[in-house]
Amino acid sequence: LEVLADNDPASSKGVTGRVEAKRLNALVTSEARSFAERYGITPAEAALVWERRTSESPERTFWKMIVEKTQLADRTEPEGSLDPTECETLLDDEIEALQAIFDEGCQVITDETTRFTSVVLKMGDGAELSIQVKRGSYPSVLPEQVIVSSTAWAKANVGTALHFKIAEFLSTLLLEEAAIFQIHGHVVSLLEDSIADLEPMS
Repeated sequence: LEVLADNDPASSKGVTGRVEAKRLNALVTSEARSFAERYGITPAEAALVWERRTSESPERTFWKMIVEKTQLADRTEPEGSLDPTECETLLDDEIEALQAIFDEGCQVITDETTRFTSVVLKMGDGAELSIQVKRGSYPSVLPEQVIVSSTAWAKANVGTALHFKIAEFLSTLLLEEAAIFQIHGHVVSLLEDSIADLEPMS
């Protein structure tokens, strides 16, 4: 739990950490519990997400909390040199290729107000990968959010560890290159080869 928390590390370990976990467990709503089950995190972690969120979605809050604790937060290079029209063309080409590969397993949702496009890829065994990008900016910038959900996690409470590994992978990607298929491949590898080695981080 202390991995996601912003508290003083000295006060988030040991007995105090257990007290904090107990406090958060007492705050878990049915909605937060469903969120925990969907994203493979503990109820206490879900309660922490609910405590931190403002007007944004819990998924957005969770991803921000992950990014803040990884090397991805330290990337300071400027945006790529592509203009918005070039970015949109590249995104549309990438989506067309993904739809050809995944067929009905690829769902694309665009919010015309925020200009966010979410690409949702079904991965089998009840798992879905959702990658959110900003139209007109991606791939000159990295995806805004990458979230994995499942109806049948192979191992309990490893969602935080999994998303940390995804964020670390994003920190290695080059700008101005199609990233969605690369991210999908990495997540498949994590779910198939590495999930047994992941441990809960709370």
